[in-house]
Amino acid sequence: MEHRFKGIFLVVEEISISKWKGKAREIFQSVFMIRKIIVVHHETSLPVFEQDFYENSNIDSSIVTGVLQAVSSIGREITGSPTSIKKIEFHGFVVTNAYSGDYTVYLFSERSIHEALADGVQHIAKWFDVIFGHDGAQWDGSMDLFNEYKVTIREKICKELFLWFLYPIHISDLDPEQIKPLRPIEKDIISLIKSRERATTMILMDQLNSYTNGELLEALVQLVKSNIILTNFCD
Repeated sequence: MEHRFKGIFLVVEEISISKWKGKAREIFQSVFMIRKIIVVHHETSLPVFEQDFYENSNIDSSIVTGVLQAVSSIGREITGSPTSIKKIEFHGFVVTNAYSGDYTVYLFSERSIHEALADGVQHIAKWFDVIFGHDGAQWDGSMDLFNEYKVTIREKICKELFLWFLYPIHISDLDPEQIKPLRPIEKDIISLIKSRERATTMILMDQLNSYTNGELLEALVQLVKSNIILTNFCD
């Protein structure tokens, strides 16, 4: 398994600080608008991965993928840009989609998402092309490979779309010297997480009310990017 991923994450996980600096609260709000993600294989129009983030999303992937593939194909012919991010209004949802190689990623949300999340959709599409591109060109319809990597896929999606905001977070093994240069807000976040068995972003915002939500979210994102805080993709 490891040979597929060596050296890949450094390339695909680039999320420029400028994309979220001063906008962490907007990103956080966008995360709550996400309802479903579907990754589709072009040639067959079959979904190779899907995940619901809301139990009543009412999105049947077997029905919508063919329609969305047709609409996306028209968009690619017009723009001539196969990896650009596009948005489609579809049955009450905003569908943000990005194409790369043999795969398209469709993200369904209740309203238009922040550009940092839209970039995440594109990163996921490129990641699928890098990791599964060779297999996609010869895919026989078997889900075995994608099922084998399901946990890794979910982790990637969670990180790129900031979905870890929704789940418990915890602290990595830190040397005391790593904590000394941190700002007071970052130290307070770490202290609270250590004191709670299942600390979440919502708990941080509730308990550390001497800071604004925007300040807390930006500090939290920085701690995650620095690998001081470790994230989860489930409860």
